[in-house]
Amino acid sequence: MNKGKIIKFHEKLDKNNNPILACVSPDTAPEIETRYLTIPWYLRGKMGNLEIGTEIIFEIFEDLSGFIFARVDGEWTEELHGDIVIHGSININ
Repeated sequence: MNKGKIIKFHEKLDKNNNPILACVSPDTAPEIETRYLTIPWYLRGKMGNLEIGTEIIFEIFEDLSGFIFARVDGEWTEELHGDIVIHGSININ
């Protein structure tokens, strides 16, 4: 796993007009930029609220493709709408 900052988004958008790819500057080598990494659906748009400069956790694979896993700060301030199915329990403090 690696930590870095988003430096630009690809122009390719999903059906909700959110970027699906981003380039990252790794904290360990800020002078370089990765190839475009996949932004998963749960971090696109308002859910992830990703911007240029957002610190993220990512991984690059042997073929140099990659995936963004999470925001470093763990922020998520959105609401869920629609039907939700939960297997297990919910604890509210």
